[in-house]
Amino acid sequence: MKYSLDEREGTDYWFPSPPVSGAFEWDGPPLGGRNILTGEKARVPRKDKALHRKPEKYQRLKKLAQEFMKEKGGAIMIRDAIVHGIRARMFTNSEHHYDFWVENWFSPEEWKKATGREAQEKPSVMVIALIGVEGEEPAAYYNRATNEVIFFNTSYYGQLKSWTVGAIGRVLAEEYGIHSIHGACVAVNAKAILYIAPTGTGKSTSSYGLMSYPGTRFHSDDWVYVRYCYRSKKDSKFYAPLRVVQSGGDSLDGYRVFRWIRQRGEENPKARVEVLTPSGDTVSLELGDLDVSRPPTALGYVSEKKFYLRTNLVESFPKALVEIFNSKTENCPEVSGIFLNRASAVIDEVVSKLLSCGDPGVECVLEGQSWAELRKRIARVVAFGNSRAMFDQSQAFPRGRVIVNPMEPVVIDTVMLIKRNFRDECVLEDLALPVFMERLLRGDTPQGRWEVAYNDYRAVDDEEEQGYLKRLFERAELDGHSIYDEFMRDRANRPMTLDGEFELFEVLHDATHCYDLNTILESAGNSKREAVSRTIQLIFEVLKKMPAHVRLTLQDFVKGENPVAL
Repeated sequence: MKYSLDEREGTDYWFPSPPVSGAFEWDGPPLGGRNILTGEKARVPRKDKALHRKPEKYQRLKKLAQEFMKEKGGAIMIRDAIVHGIRARMFTNSEHHYDFWVENWFSPEEWKKATGREAQEKPSVMVIALIGVEGEEPAAYYNRATNEVIFFNTSYYGQLKSWTVGAIGRVLAEEYGIHSIHGACVAVNAKAILYIAPTGTGKSTSSYGLMSYPGTRFHSDDWVYVRYCYRSKKDSKFYAPLRVVQSGGDSLDGYRVFRWIRQRGEENPKARVEVLTPSGDTVSLELGDLDVSRPPTALGYVSEKKFYLRTNLVESFPKALVEIFNSKTENCPEVSGIFLNRASAVIDEVVSKLLSCGDPGVECVLEGQSWAELRKRIARVVAFGNSRAMFDQSQAFPRGRVIVNPMEPVVIDTVMLIKRNFRDECVLEDLALPVFMERLLRGDTPQGRWEVAYNDYRAVDDEEEQGYLKRLFERAELDGHSIYDEFMRDRANRPMTLDGEFELFEVLHDATHCYDLNTILESAGNSKREAVSRTIQLIFEVLKKMPAHVRLTLQDFVKGENPVAL
């Protein structure tokens, strides 16, 4: 929703109007760093991820983009980003896109400094993001065949970022067998937990809340790259298979390797396998050199240099306010007195937690501000649910509590699919493979959207995938089969994108302990604060013990009692 200055009466918040009518991006009232307002403040509804099937449409859009860039000449900025070793090149005349892209990702020089390794030489993903293109509606396009992302007339960075990592994820899966997962990750001593969840179910609350426990290190907030590795029989080091060469000379690449190893690995010990070493080199081994009789290990890697995250994180993690006030932000509005009054309880709780944390950085932020100013600034970061900040996580926690090297792995032992379903009394349950896969295939969100794998930004033809799955769901119900059984029976017909994604999810389930977590403990008579605290305590207990079989319901969380021992 968009508000102008003279529409503030009776509203919770509004965005000051642009200085020039029709502007795509302009400076808004600052919070600390620069605060950019964008004309589009969420994903644009006009989108097409299937340009590879529409050559004439693609040629028209590409020609339009090329002619526009030629006309603009020096106004077009070019910047390369290295994301888990993959190079993406952006062309844009949007200062906001360029600025946030630079803040968000490692440049080739930064990648080498952080990892000690040279970046990929040629770009695998091309991104064109242009504003001011006459006659074009705000729109987003993707061509799978050329791995190009094209955006017209939208400066909202969130969709550009997510479509870019979606395109990178396709390359990683198909060429390297590396899984790009929309989720959050926290390391706890020698283990790590991966949360996969739709927005609004408690993913950020759970991940940041876990940081209050000793031995925790923050890893990722939005995207996690997972390499599935086998140990070497010789030196016990991890090796991630990239390619297998069969006896006849035929080879399999990327995600396809894992199914072959499961089905035929032990009977083909002399097969040649190209693997990634722990340091990132590619070497060739015999399959018999790897212990494929045991499940693989899931190693998680950081995706971003800085996190692009929602500013309302401060409701669950008030200390984030310090770094948000030092960050560049996007679409933080002005707020009305109506909202200040209505949100007073939330604002008071944030202030209370800030005052009691004893952090010197917090004291610096509070110093010199009146209570009225502080309360208004807090209100501005929680009022609009899609306000964002380019957040430096290494400044939000004590030194050593954040993983910043993009090539430092954590061993993911636990996966939690988080939901918030008050019609279901089960709070925690281990997930067998069929149920785990069905949850991801259905991808039901609290808002009623359907997101396969809880990832609406995968580089796929949405209509093809969803049409196939709807037919599969109907057939499963008609035949009395589980969705997973029907999915496995129909492997030959399913879209390649689903094949790749769910081959890797099968490996993830094999490599980890997987659970369903329902964040509904308020229903057990707890206040919201108590419910959050008890949920995070439960997560920590699961990480310590990783029970093979568990099922806890609301009855096990009656107020004042401890849950059943895991």
